[in-house]
Amino acid sequence: MEQTKKEEKGGKVMSLMTFSETCEMVGLGQQTIRRMVKEGNFPLPIRVGRRKLGWKQETVYDWMTMQQDRLLEDVKKGSILT
Repeated sequence: MEQTKKEEKGGKVMSLMTFSETCEMVGLGQQTIRRMVKEGNFPLPIRVGRRKLGWKQETVYDWMTMQQDRLLEDVKKGSILT
């Protein structure tokens, strides 16, 4: 995995991930992530440059945790066949 970039914001350091790093972390392709962002189903990226996007690592991790929690709730409700 590429080294994450650091950006200081109000004295707090946040890790930014590239598009490739984000895809690798969540196991989805770029087109899928673009579609999900457009549909409001994935965190919005941060514009790092004119043509470069990045995601806060913490935000993506929180999104993944939320997806896992939803799946577990669906399993408990019997909405998903196991």
